[in-house]
Amino acid sequence: METQNISSTRLQRHQDQEFTRQQLELRNLRSDFEKKIKHVVEENEKKLSDIKQAYRIKGELLDNDLNKKLIALRSHQTYIIKDEQERLEKELDNIKKRHENQVSELSETNSSQIDKMKENHTEVLENAKRKFLKTKAKWDV
Repeated sequence: METQNISSTRLQRHQDQEFTRQQLELRNLRSDFEKKIKHVVEENEKKLSDIKQAYRIKGELLDNDLNKKLIALRSHQTYIIKDEQERLEKELDNIKKRHENQVSELSETNSSQIDKMKENHTEVLENAKRKFLKTKAKWDV
């Protein structure tokens, strides 16, 4: 019976050792698995961080590019507006000069016509005066 007891004790010890070994192996496997998962998670988080940073940089580059284009467009538009303003000012000056010339021509024409009318009026008055004096001289005789 003691042999059986010793065998049973050995068997129990062997089972306990085997259980402990399996538990240790299981802990080691879990630890390795957690390390691997942690490593994979870190790699994926780093990749995600890199993607986010690349996206942010690309967004900033696009924003800078758009700002440069906007500045160039505004500059070009300012140049066009300035050029158009100068053209309009020249056109306005030309219109004013033409108007002044037309007014001057009309003034000269009107002045000339007024002078002619005055001369004609003076001639008519002189002719009327001569006729009157002639007629008066006839009646006075």
